[in-house]
Amino acid sequence: MNYSDYSTDGYHNFMLKFSQITYLFYLSYQIFVSDEDKFDRQLYLKIRNFLQEGANESIKNDGDEIFPNIYVGNEFLARDPAEVKSNGITHVLNLAMEDVETGKKFYKEIGAKYFEIFAEDDPKFDIKKCFYEACEIIDKALKDGGKILVHCVAGYRRSPTVAIAYMMIKKKYNLWDAIVEARSKRKIFPNDGFIEQLCMLEKELHG
Repeated sequence: MNYSDYSTDGYHNFMLKFSQITYLFYLSYQIFVSDEDKFDRQLYLKIRNFLQEGANESIKNDGDEIFPNIYVGNEFLARDPAEVKSNGITHVLNLAMEDVETGKKFYKEIGAKYFEIFAEDDPKFDIKKCFYEACEIIDKALKDGGKILVHCVAGYRRSPTVAIAYMMIKKKYNLWDAIVEARSKRKIFPNDGFIEQLCMLEKELHG
């Protein structure tokens, strides 16, 4: 091979590798931009820092009325029908059915209606897919003049996330106001993935 052939081959190899690297950078940029466009990262950090401030506090009650007629609670409240009744709760939404196995028969004696939606306490879990189904259950309970308990295992991540989503979707709250109101009534701390998904919902609803 003469010098000119070597130069041409080298140039082609260089350009091929350059184009591949450029394309990888392009894809990375697109992924980065897409993720950033899904939600307001400043709002996400503001919420996370706000909730972190009380991270060392203990949860005082098994359940709390964080919004009018909407209780968020843990498995201990959910497993105590007498306590559920004493709070005037008429509907129960279980988000931890794999861990808290109650069911319709469990609340039959107190006349509370039971619902369940599968949701994992995992930052990677797509909890947004639960929002609208949960909203319809909560909304129907309130329109019927009832009170609803939305519970998971600890009443700390899943259940407040869903209750906040309800206030945003049905009551037109913005996310920050819903977070502040909920936190004023109960210690909550949705995991990072849930906060991101609430921020995505905020962007969808309010731009």
